[in-house]
Amino acid sequence: MNKNKVIIFGIDSDIGNKTAEIFKSKNYEVIGFSKNLRNKNFKNIKCNFENVENIKKKISKVNFQKIKSILIFIGKFKKSQNKISSDRTKNFLIVNNIFESIIKKILIRNLPIRVITITSLDSYMPNINSFKYSLDKTRVSMLIKLYQKKYKKFNVNFDEVAPGPTNTKMRISKKENKGNILDPKDIANLCWLLSEINIKTSFDPIKIYSKNFIFYER
Repeated sequence: MNKNKVIIFGIDSDIGNKTAEIFKSKNYEVIGFSKNLRNKNFKNIKCNFENVENIKKKISKVNFQKIKSILIFIGKFKKSQNKISSDRTKNFLIVNNIFESIIKKILIRNLPIRVITITSLDSYMPNINSFKYSLDKTRVSMLIKLYQKKYKKFNVNFDEVAPGPTNTKMRISKKENKGNILDPKDIANLCWLLSEINIKTSFDPIKIYSKNFIFYER
């Protein structure tokens, strides 16, 4: 019997790696895509996320049968405040490239697949440490809604998980009580749970945060 599969874009990230571990423990076959191939514990395919043709080429080699979900953990934060033009991060572009690259493979057989994208509470609560990051994440949130509406007659579902501050390497130098923010495992478990839910069930954006963290005190 073939295993169910999960594709994880950004498997090198702290949350991506923890999610891969959770799915593996549930007997899933894990297929990862990353920029630098740091994660050696899973099948990991090198990919240039900024080039849609490169993503299409790499994803064309993957058999989409038995895939339950596609998870997207792509995002880079740069403390650029209101200097939007100087911030070269490409969070929205990358997610848009991935959506473009996977949609035809899903639709051609009307496969029941959840596409779960991790955004940020910065999509909904402005973070003045980086206007560009908040704006990009807001655009990603709208992109998810547009895809969900456009393909509502198909089996594919587009879900958004918007976490608050999470204990990853990005926050390692920040002086704070790490027990008052999210653990990557919290998000990983939620992603697995969503993957197991009937494909005919849809969700509004899922905002997840630690109840002990005062979001505006950043």
